[in-house]
Amino acid sequence: MQGMNEWRTVQQTIVDGERFFQQVGRMDDDARFADVPVRPSFVSTERHTKATAETLSERLGIGLHRARATLRSTLQRGTRSAILPLARRYRADRMFLRPRLKGKFSTDTAYFNHKSIRGNIASQIYFHKSGFYSCHHLSKVDEKQVGPTLKKFIADYGIPEHLTMDGAAVQVGRNTSFMETINRAAINYNISKPYRPEENPAEGGIRELKRRFYRLIVKHAIPERLWDFLLDYVVDTMNNEHHRQLLKIF
Repeated sequence: MQGMNEWRTVQQTIVDGERFFQQVGRMDDDARFADVPVRPSFVSTERHTKATAETLSERLGIGLHRARATLRSTLQRGTRSAILPLARRYRADRMFLRPRLKGKFSTDTAYFNHKSIRGNIASQIYFHKSGFYSCHHLSKVDEKQVGPTLKKFIADYGIPEHLTMDGAAVQVGRNTSFMETINRAAINYNISKPYRPEENPAEGGIRELKRRFYRLIVKHAIPERLWDFLLDYVVDTMNNEHHRQLLKIF
């Protein structure tokens, strides 16, 4: 009697095993058919397509959950202006490869009393209220030198989402390279009103920057004709200090 029960147990185990492998085979068949793409890859009918989680999932071969998380954390804009597949090759626009910087940045020109030994008389300062600075020295405050500073800032750090500045003609004048860069990079900008320096945060940032700058000049008896070297040092040290909000813009 005991041997008969053992034989029935062995038969039931074999039957259960066969049912298990049949179910696994059906699951493999379903997964194989589920991987078949619904539409051809990298083909579009619109000139300006939007970067959605569905298209990103189909192009990269990832799940929708990971595609949505990728779109939330990316610092770049998925833009293109061509219908795929391409009939000819387009020149790549390096502007769209730059990361987008979060938060509101501001810029203003800081003037100094002496011409430096490198021939500089001023510096274009880019500032964020979290404590981030970027300085670009100028031998002459005109459109030809102020305009490229924004291109240099974008090349070094990225494209700011928002930029506040005053109404100086070298910045907001007609056909200036500064405004051309703003329009090409799709930067939201705001021009402060005349005689309202409190509307431009860079004014306060330059005030704090010069306070530490002149403190070092007095303490170490630094010649003022070396002000551009000292300003680079002050900017580097202030950017390397701990700021709680500094990590939110990169």
